Order: sequence, then structure tokens, then C-alpha cells
Amino acid sequence: MKIMKRLLLCTMLMSLSVAMMGQKKLTAAQQQQIVAKINKATAALNELQCDFTQTKSMKMLSKKMQSSGVMYYKKSNKLRWQYNSPYTYTIILNGDKVRIISAKSSKKINVKDNKMFRHVSNIMIDTMTGEGLKSSVDFNVEMYQRDKTY
Repeated sequence: MKIMKRLLLCTMLMSLSVAMMGQKKLTAAQQQQIVAKINKATAALNELQCDFTQTKSMKMLSKKMQSSGVMYYKKSNKLRWQYNSPYTYTIILNGDKVRIISAKSSKKINVKDNKMFRHVSNIMIDTMTGEGLKSSVDFNVEMYQRDKTY
């Protein structure tokens, strides 16, 4: 369950791009136009690499926890989400296979045999491809605009 919470948190953080304050909510028609643009862009996307910094705030911690790492995506459902600081932890998605590597262990999971990891894997890949913007099963999608940023 702890791994699932981490994976879901990573996915949610990955999909957040800008703060909500000061933005106007887009209409359903405007959202459809943005989703169409995202789908067009992601259809042409073969590979993506980025560094990330993640900041977590928790009620039980007096200060914010910051971690950083690198994320790699390759078309055909390949994703590597790698934390490098303050600890090393890697999640690798490769089609129907998930591998989780920590300092203490390495675990391979076949998502066909594990409903929870199949669902989490689909959410992470759908976030990268833009498919998650179409699904109303898992999330309610709201889009906002500030200047030329969505």
C-alpha cells in the first residue's frame, strides 16, 4: 500500500504544472481544444527526459520534504521515474512489466497479474500521453489559463 501511495503521489505531482491562483477556468469547449492540441503534440512525441524537484508538505512533518531526480519517457509505454536525492528509488514501467528498485530491494511485477499496479501503470502512462485528460473514470479534469499557460 505504501508503494501505491508513492506512485499515485508521483503521478499527481507529475501532472501538476502551474499554481491555480489567478487563473480562469476554461469552458468545456476550450478544454476540448486544449486536449486536441495535447493529443497532437504527444502523438509526435517519441522520447522525453527531464529533471524534477518535488516538494511535499505533510501535517506530521514540521518542514517540507524535498526530493529530486530524473524522468525518462519513451513511446510504447516505457517510463523511468528515478529519485536521486535525498534517497535513491526508481520505478520502471516497460509495457506489462513494472520494476521497483530501492537501496534495499528490487521487485519485478507483471501488471497483468496485479490489478493495483496495472491501474497505477495506466495512470502514469496516460499522464505522459495526455490520455488521462480524456478519462472521467479516474479523475475529474479541470483546466485553467493564465496568460498563455494552461
